Order: sequence, then structure tokens, then C-alpha cells
Amino acid sequence: MSQNILLMGPPGAGKSVVSKALSQLLQMPVIDIDDLLESLWECSVEDKLIQVGTKEFLELEGQVACSLDAEKSIISLSGSNPLHEAGMKHLCSLGQVIYLKSSFGVVQRFLAQMKTGRIVKEPHQSLEEVFAYRASFYEKYADATLLVDGSQTPEAMARQVSQLECIRTLTS
Repeated sequence: MSQNILLMGPPGAGKSVVSKALSQLLQMPVIDIDDLLESLWECSVEDKLIQVGTKEFLELEGQVACSLDAEKSIISLSGSNPLHEAGMKHLCSLGQVIYLKSSFGVVQRFLAQMKTGRIVKEPHQSLEEVFAYRASFYEKYADATLLVDGSQTPEAMARQVSQLECIRTLTS
């Protein structure tokens, strides 16, 4: 197994900021799936989602996940990566998956500061419905779970991730 650390969770849980803090702490490079997609597609995630629709977007995103190869990196997954089974199985094979779990209220506070147009959802779905639906996927693929209450700094969360048993064995 590759010695990667994958951060997974809903939009607004802190995957990107924690991955950057963890990268500094452990001196490992970061691969942010959203940034990777935008680079490959030469357009924003939001624009691609508008162009192709939810179902096709998830398939294209899953294809990229299936082709990812990384070694000794911090990988910040998109909030929708776990919805593509083959892609997620491949991502799980790359290392330890840490679920940044939080309440919808905590996520909602952070979403107010984010571009919510990049959240993969059907037009009729509320963000709360998306959050509830995805929770079982995050639970299914997690090797460990870190509770996010909204009070921790990214650096404190990175330290907590680094102290998880499944991560200590990777980095020792």
C-alpha cells in the first residue's frame, strides 16, 4: 500500500485547509482533487458541473480518481468522490482514509465562506439533504474518523490526524 493520507468529508468540513496544515506538519506534498480536476479539465468544477450535469460529472470525476497514482502525499478528496464506487475503491487502495466528520450546522457555517456552486448535487436537493445522503458513504470508506466541531484550527486538526494510530504507522 502506498503511504498516502486521504482526507474525506462533506464540503465545508475542512479537507483542503487541514491537508495544507498536515502537509507542513509531515513534510508531504498535497494533492487536492478539486484542483486536479480543474487543471485536467481546464475549467472550474462549477463550470464542468453545469456543462455535463450531475450524473456525467460523477462519472468523469470517478474516472480521474481511478487513474490517480500518488506516493507519500496528502490527498484532499472532493466531497463527492465517495459516490463513485470504483473510483473510491482505487483511492482507498492508495492509503489511509480519514473522515472529517461534522454536524450539518458546523459545515453550514463554513459553506457560507465557500463557493457552493461547486457542490455536486441535483438542483432540487438542499445542502442538508446532500449532507445526510453522503454520510453513509463517508462512514463506509473511512479507516478512521476525526470529529470536527468548528472550534479547532487547521493546525490542531492536522496534529490530531497525525496522532491517529493508522497514520502513525504510515509516518513512523
